[in-house]
Amino acid sequence: MIQPTAVLNLERGKSRKALMSKQLDAKGIPYFFFPAFDGKDIINFSVHGHITYGSGIGRKFNPAEIAITNGHMSVIKHAEVMNYDHIIILEDDIVVCDDWNKRINWILENVPEDWDYIYLSGHSDYIKIPIFEEPNIIKAPKMVGAFSYIVNKKAYSKITKFCSSYITTYDDMIMHMIDLGKINGYLALPFLTFHDANESMIWQEDPLKYKKNDNDHHSSYKYFRNNIL
Repeated sequence: MIQPTAVLNLERGKSRKALMSKQLDAKGIPYFFFPAFDGKDIINFSVHGHITYGSGIGRKFNPAEIAITNGHMSVIKHAEVMNYDHIIILEDDIVVCDDWNKRINWILENVPEDWDYIYLSGHSDYIKIPIFEEPNIIKAPKMVGAFSYIVNKKAYSKITKFCSSYITTYDDMIMHMIDLGKINGYLALPFLTFHDANESMIWQEDPLKYKKNDNDHHSSYKYFRNNIL
């Protein structure tokens, strides 16, 4: 079954677009690119405001954080307009498992019926969960990271309405929605993707300037496993 999969990509992120196309095409993953908002275009700093809820309260927003929230809400609104049963949302600086299609189908067949949101990966710095070698789905712990996930159609309007408050960063707002019982969140394990932080274009103009070495991995790599189905 073809699953609608959107890849958020900056207009200036041509190298990321090429790399994602090459990767997803090689793995037979159907997808479409969705234009992301660029924090560089935000020049009215009066709209930034400050974080008013949760971690980082009182800190001023980074323009990139506003742009990220706008981009994710926009693609969810697109899914709502298109009446997709669900939407898979990826950022363009990730590495995807080779058995993606099999694992996505397994997840959608086995996730509890009350699901609204499924993490396919995330930051692992603050979570303590077992290392799984076979497919599993658990209730989502408190975690951050919105670079690969699935949203159910019944949660589209809930998420865009809540996130329009801009009370904190997008991934933190999702975490708080789950924690407050506003949506039902689950986590697929092992992670299906990991974040290639060395290649991100969201947070700086020249990602290669910040690149360390090819052996450096984002914290999401800890729970990532490849070819388990």
